[in-house]
Amino acid sequence: MGDVVDLIINRRQFERSVCAGDIIVSLGASWGFPHYAKHIAEAKRRCRVRFAVLVHDIIPIEHECFVEPEYARTFAKWLEEIVPQADVVLTVSKYTRNALMRLAAQSGSALPRLEVLQMGGGLSDRSLAVVNRAKRFPQPCVLVVSTLEIRKNHRLLVKVWRRLLQRHGADSTPVLLFAGRIGWLIEDVLADLTASGYAGGKIELMLDLSDAELRQAYQSCLFTIFQSLCEGWGLPIAESLAHGKFCIASNRTSIPEVGGDFIDYFDPSDEDDALAKIERLLFKPGYLTAREARLRSEYRPRSWADCIRALVGRLSEPERIPADEAVKSPKGVP
Repeated sequence: MGDVVDLIINRRQFERSVCAGDIIVSLGASWGFPHYAKHIAEAKRRCRVRFAVLVHDIIPIEHECFVEPEYARTFAKWLEEIVPQADVVLTVSKYTRNALMRLAAQSGSALPRLEVLQMGGGLSDRSLAVVNRAKRFPQPCVLVVSTLEIRKNHRLLVKVWRRLLQRHGADSTPVLLFAGRIGWLIEDVLADLTASGYAGGKIELMLDLSDAELRQAYQSCLFTIFQSLCEGWGLPIAESLAHGKFCIASNRTSIPEVGGDFIDYFDPSDEDDALAKIERLLFKPGYLTAREARLRSEYRPRSWADCIRALVGRLSEPERIPADEAVKSPKGVP
């Protein structure tokens, strides 16, 4: 009975806060809320509002092996139910937009208007001075920012760092710093690192850094690596470039959209390629300095304020099908 009363109260509060013609925008992980699409459909009917939803990626559908089975099922059901309720579907990259279009074409279903909304970058300016004074980052270090999970491909870098140590010795090999949080399907990598003493201390793990600490980590590193097998976007690349730090990254999925020609790329399934590109940054005289100089001279970071302005602009535009999206697909796919 309490849940029913809460639902009625929340619905009344919602209805008092909107007007006919308003756009309700869902930017979060709404697949975690039971019957979300049903509630949106009811809100559209009762309040005559429109609805826009952000789809960051469809990795649970494209790459089921990288997520837990229940998550894949929940996500697929959510996507199937929420897209028909949307007047606009926002994606964070052209890659995700195109992935949605391919999925719709395969299933013979229709898509609403699609808009690519490029993400911002940068970290909170709120200072945590006490924490910052206590945090010490290894020097020199190479930084990897991401959740530790199977699709982020940390095992590749563990192998590369062992080869660097064999080829160049501990004194010439910087510390590889993993900054993030523990995700899923990573237990074997962590067990391997523990057994090896974290490559004799040349690999370190720092969990749950604050924005201030993460900013300090970017400032302290030689360069960053982003080795993921698949992404909807690739925020750590944008953060690295915004801090003036060169990045070397996977050449898969959406990642080149983030880095453009400001970063170097490697095949994340090719250990030799990754090793060669990382050795070039570490040991080829002047290479990293030149790449970093161009980055600092020419790169213009996109702020979160820029992202919000673009969001408002996209949703304010009249219904349209952009020329680059007007492809022949079944049943109304743009």
